[in-house]
Amino acid sequence: MNALAEEMTLRRDYAQAHRTSSNQRQPSGTQPGATEQVNELALLWQQGLLTEQEYRQQVASLKNEAE
Repeated sequence: MNALAEEMTLRRDYAQAHRTSSNQRQPSGTQPGATEQVNELALLWQQGLLTEQEYRQQVASLKNEAE
């Protein structure tokens, strides 16, 4: 059980580091576009940090915001 907890912690830390580095590439005062946000959500889902249902809900939310 500890190995699973350690793996999830490593994945969460990796995702947070990736999110920080991708945010640093954005010019100050701008928000990432919808494509970048969907890509980030896909990465989190692939790493097991989001369930498929959470991923779909977030993507749907982004789509609704864009309309």
